[in-house]
Parts: sequence; structure tokens; C-alpha cells
Amino acid sequence: RMPVMDGYEATRRIKAVPELSNIVVIALTASAFEEDRNEVLACGCDDFIRKPFKQHEIFSALAKHLGAKFRYAIPAQKPIRKTDLDMPDLKQLPLDMLEQLFQCALTLDMDRCQALADRAEQYDRFAAGILNQMLQQYKFDELLEMLETEKIVRQQDEDMKKNNNTLQQEGP
Repeated sequence: RMPVMDGYEATRRIKAVPELSNIVVIALTASAFEEDRNEVLACGCDDFIRKPFKQHEIFSALAKHLGAKFRYAIPAQKPIRKTDLDMPDLKQLPLDMLEQLFQCALTLDMDRCQALADRAEQYDRFAAGILNQMLQQYKFDELLEMLETEKIVRQQDEDMKKNNNTLQQEGP
């Protein structure tokens, strides 16, 4: 809460100044009602995020409205290789499918995620089953972490192959 005016009025005033009208305003609100979303957007806000929010929702909004790009890193203390038996082996799934699944999970696009998980069945039924289970349980954070880990593992494998090819070409 702001002491002099609410966020709606502040947004209206910002957007009314020609030099500031291009500023992106993203509302963070505890409201869960759709009509409040409409009111927020009507007052000039460019987007709407409900509390409690997840970190990736903020990053997604920044990417969407500002074109920001982020590099996500896995903390060094976490092992990159998967050892958990419940984690599917995603090697059979095409990289572009994993990228698409990552993006739709990042934006919480359940319909698109579900369609991709269903399509994954043609490559690996077990992995598709785990993906569907994660989606049904709304485990988007775990899904994002799993997909990011798979991308890193694939990149490491690719780097190792390149290094081996370079060593073979150079010879003894």
C-alpha cells in the first residue's frame, strides 16, 4: 500500500505523462479475481501477476515486456547428472521439443505443455508419463529444473564430442 495514492492512480498518472507513457508497468497483486485483472489492465498496467508469485513469473514478464534474456545457472554444488530413479531419461526427446516444453512451462501454458507431453509419447512412453504426472500435479518448478538439467547434460555431451573429434583430428 502506498500512503498518498493507490497503484491504479499511480499508473494512470505515469501513463498520462507523454514522456513516461512507454514505461512498462506490471502490477503485483494479492487479488485472485479476474475482474480485478481487467481493472488493472484498464488503468494502464501492461501486465498482471498474482501473489504469491514464483520467481520465473517475474523473469517471464520481464522477458515478455522488455525483451530481457536471462541465463539460468544450476548451482555448482548440484550434480548435473541425473541419479534419481523417478527422473525420466529425456535423451529420446528432440531438443526442440524440450526447448518448447521449457518455454511453455516457464509461461505456465498448461494446454501447450500438455500437448507437448502427449506428443512426447511417440518418442518415450515413460518420459511422457512422468511429464504428464508433473503437469497434473502443477510441478512446474521441478519440470523447469529437469528440462534445464537435460539441456546442460546434452551441451556437455556435445562439448565432449567436439573435444574428442578435435583430439582425433590433431592426432598423436
